[in-house]
Amino acid sequence: MSDYLGGEEGGYGEDGMDDRLGFNELEIDEDLTITERIRKYAKSDLVLHRLYIIREVPEAAQQLGFDETRSNIVPMLEEMANDPEPVVRQALLEQIPPITQFMKTEGGDRGYMQVLHILLPLVAEMTTDRNPQVRATSMDTIEMLSSLLNHEDLEPYLLPIVRSLANDATEEEHRVEAAQLLHALAPVLGGELTQQVVLPYITKLAEDPVFRVRKAVASNLGNIAQTVGMEATTQHLLPLFVSLSQDDIWGVRKGCAEALVQMASSVSSIERYSNLIEVFERLAEDTSRWVRSAAYQNLGPFIATFEGHQVTPKLIRYYTSMVADTNSTSGASKYGDSEIVTYCAFNFPAVLVTVGSSRWPELSETFLTLAGDLQWRVRRTLAHSLHEVARILGGSVAESSLLPTFELFLRDLDEVRVGVIRHFAEFLEVLPMETRERYVPILQEVQADSANWRFRRLLAKQLSKLAVIFSPDTTTSVILPLAFSLVLDPVSRVRTAAAQGMAVLMMRLDELPPTTPATEDGQPSDSTLAPISHVDSTTARVIALATEPYFASRQMFVLICEPLVDIMPQARFTGMFLNPLLALANDKVANVRLAAALVTSQKLIASAEYRDHPEVKAAYDRLKQDPDRDVRHNASLPLPSQSSSTPSSSSSSTPAHSIPLINSNVDNKT
Repeated sequence: MSDYLGGEEGGYGEDGMDDRLGFNELEIDEDLTITERIRKYAKSDLVLHRLYIIREVPEAAQQLGFDETRSNIVPMLEEMANDPEPVVRQALLEQIPPITQFMKTEGGDRGYMQVLHILLPLVAEMTTDRNPQVRATSMDTIEMLSSLLNHEDLEPYLLPIVRSLANDATEEEHRVEAAQLLHALAPVLGGELTQQVVLPYITKLAEDPVFRVRKAVASNLGNIAQTVGMEATTQHLLPLFVSLSQDDIWGVRKGCAEALVQMASSVSSIERYSNLIEVFERLAEDTSRWVRSAAYQNLGPFIATFEGHQVTPKLIRYYTSMVADTNSTSGASKYGDSEIVTYCAFNFPAVLVTVGSSRWPELSETFLTLAGDLQWRVRRTLAHSLHEVARILGGSVAESSLLPTFELFLRDLDEVRVGVIRHFAEFLEVLPMETRERYVPILQEVQADSANWRFRRLLAKQLSKLAVIFSPDTTTSVILPLAFSLVLDPVSRVRTAAAQGMAVLMMRLDELPPTTPATEDGQPSDSTLAPISHVDSTTARVIALATEPYFASRQMFVLICEPLVDIMPQARFTGMFLNPLLALANDKVANVRLAAALVTSQKLIASAEYRDHPEVKAAYDRLKQDPDRDVRHNASLPLPSQSSSTPSSSSSSTPAHSIPLINSNVDNKT
């Protein structure tokens, strides 16, 4: 058969199925034993049969055991390796790693010998397959097998495969694959073996007369450099890299531009400064636009490898020119990439944090240009990182330099707005308190937007932080009502996201003084009226959810209790929340019991403070016998490994499990 599937008059589809065949001809005889099926269909004329059998081999091995697999299955694998269809040979390679793991685990030393002397040579044979997809899969398979071999066997059994490819003077593709394998295997080989074996071969391949081999070397030095260490990289790989960056072929130089960051991360700061800045400048001014484009795409990460004081003003000017020149009529021709400004925006926080806030004047104009870019994708990228920029600059500079952009993005397209809304609390946290309070109405606007529940969900996920960054008055007058609106939102994903924040907010209220009731005109009342305790009123409202007629409200109570188990003192939780929570173990709606089962098994039973409580134990036993299968499953989950050592009075916590809210098999009627 041909190496290519299909033909002018029908034939095999992408899955190996012959479109002209009927169902009966494709059917597998399930009456045969596993071994009989493999023997029969491994030699079938139908590609689909052979594919099916190959993909069943790992599972078949588990059923047959080691001895029968070694005697009957492994010999057939050798025959399958010679299948005329490349899609079958490729599928076989994909099954070799799980088969290898089985042979090692179940067969011990005997199985491992099968791996070394049968399976590994089988894969090695296919590294020179005539089909490129098969060869590529063989590379991946060798990389996976390398982690399954004993380290002492890497040199005598694995490295000869790479040597054979590297020394193949007739096929340049094989030498390209050798360069790729040397890169992939370096972390497994370790520093000593990589220095002894890999460095000589990579040096030889770097001088190959075929540019595609040299390009493969230029693009695949990262793992080798990180494995051999800074000294060997500086002595051997850095000169090689510098030489390749001046290669006559632009494709090789482009490979160096793409690998510049990895090389910069593997040498000392002195070598980075004295050698690699010059390499970048040469690549940035290259005659090939593709080389220039690759250099500029990697400029931000390259700058991020430096110590701040080593970043020269000229290097910063290269970075800022990505915006200035792309917005000009000649920009696209210089960089060869009209999207280069997106790379500039994406890397802006990394560049700023590297050079420090003191050099903001060198970057501020670029920031404003990015913020006003006509491409919404550029603005979106900056919107998602605006809070990081604010954190780097600090409160006063962020207030004076970033607020106009923040406000601009809040009025932008939804694709841009989502970035600042997602990080709303983190951005405001950097600003002075008085400035934060000015943006409280934005929270209310987002919450009131019934058309965009995803934005409400983003706010709900930030409730934990919103609960602690505002003044006491704003917390009680705005954030608390906002939290209740979100926990009662008509969209379940919004409600779920709000549960953790509501728990944190309830604990924050402990720190706030009671509020003096106001008169009808908004003025403080006389002192004869008792102050309002927000702790008591909020606790009462939350507990009331446990007895609401609508099942989602009762379920919401359970969700709020989940983090409260960890962050509320045990005596207080037991006295106020435990009984209403345990009562929901008998709720008539299975989805409420589903949530109660998870909190009981993963929080209460996992906690030394609650597990011996008689009512907790009774509810736990009852949930494990629940008539609903999913409820029983949640109640019977293994305990979290560290729950028993986590004190329930800790200041903050993230739920260990996400409670599944929807059980499609039950009736959620009230």
